[in-house]
Amino acid sequence: MIRQCLRNANKHYDAPYKHVTPLRIPSSTFIHHRRNFSRTATTSRTTNAAHLAQVEAASAKSNRIVQLVEKRVKLHQQLVAQLETPNDAEYSEHVNRIDKIKASKTIKELEPLVAAWKTYTENMESIKGAIQLMEDPDEVLRSMAEEELAASQSSVDSLIQEVFPKLLIPKSQTAENGAVVEIKAGAGGEEAGLFAADLFRMYTRYVDAWGADISARGAEEGGRGLGRGWKTNVLSQSISASMSGKDAFKEVVFEVEGRGAYDSLRWENGVHRVQRVPATETSGRMHTSAAAVVVLPLMEEKPAETSAATFFVDEKDVKVEVMRARGAGGQHVNKTESAVRLTHIPTGITVSMQDSRSQHANKAYAWKILRSRLFDLKLRQEAEENRKTRRTLVKGMDRSDKIRTYNYVQDRITDHRSGFTIMNLESVMDGEGLERVIESCRKMHEEEIISTLLEE
Repeated sequence: MIRQCLRNANKHYDAPYKHVTPLRIPSSTFIHHRRNFSRTATTSRTTNAAHLAQVEAASAKSNRIVQLVEKRVKLHQQLVAQLETPNDAEYSEHVNRIDKIKASKTIKELEPLVAAWKTYTENMESIKGAIQLMEDPDEVLRSMAEEELAASQSSVDSLIQEVFPKLLIPKSQTAENGAVVEIKAGAGGEEAGLFAADLFRMYTRYVDAWGADISARGAEEGGRGLGRGWKTNVLSQSISASMSGKDAFKEVVFEVEGRGAYDSLRWENGVHRVQRVPATETSGRMHTSAAAVVVLPLMEEKPAETSAATFFVDEKDVKVEVMRARGAGGQHVNKTESAVRLTHIPTGITVSMQDSRSQHANKAYAWKILRSRLFDLKLRQEAEENRKTRRTLVKGMDRSDKIRTYNYVQDRITDHRSGFTIMNLESVMDGEGLERVIESCRKMHEEEIISTLLEE
């Protein structure tokens, strides 16, 4: 637009810009430009040179982020060039060193980052051109240059602060997986069982509120309608009656089917502590109890074409035992061999299931939980290796940690990993507000990954 105006005014204009080396810009750098560009045509070359120098003096973090992106873009270019190399002896050497399938996958994963980088370089050229035009005597052109500068800088700020960091984070291995959630009552007696039941209701309501298919709960019906298409299914539960008349869970295991369920619910791993006055407490004293939550990636018998598809459990490594169900009462109990126990011999992991009257159903559920536990073990082992390599510890992933406190007296929930506090406990227990807590953990995790990348 600016170039066209110059032509119309029959003013001299330099040849089209050649390739401009991307500048490293810290956020808020152009606040100074917006202040100074309101000056009149007396702006000197010396002042503009100072502006350019200020633009190039990037902050360390922004500098490093841009360098990381540039490095990924160069990798993309190298892989594309290698795959396009003619089929000759030199190409054969490349094939020996580079897995073509892996290279193609990497190229595809880097495409969004390459597109964002192109936008970044285009905006940088616009910024440099706008700064140069600020010494033009035409007030209209200076005004247009200021507008272009503001728009380009806004785009650059967004790319460096938001887009690039998101795209630099490696894709999760479990992005396609559902989740298996286990809730066990901990210290606190009956109150712990009631709290475990409250957590179960919170998660099922969360799935209803945030994971329902858009066709099932549209916005006009009050649903979030995010189209995640999640649904829950109880695999096993142990319920005991309480003095308050409500059901108390000793343990409950359920699955959340649907893409991305594990990556959202994984932040619930750990010990949840509750502080409240029980309904049966006559003196009004506040009690503290706890429940442990374990979230596993759901592994189907035939996983989708993802990174998890290479993971499988050899049936030869699993000992299968059938036995009579145990428990109180019922014609079925102790009369048919419907209970199933699976033992993974290499790791010693054992899964027992007897909730269904069908041995086939119990066996299917047991296999589902066993596969999920073994895949989770694999992920944790890989994470530990990465921590040793990077010499860093990602917070919030240890299940023995006390991750969150639910204080009913203060109407407060605090997540001890992210430090996030919400003063509306009921909204979280109803499922709607839980997304804010999960998002705080996800954001914390992403920031730690970026910090680790910047330190490498």
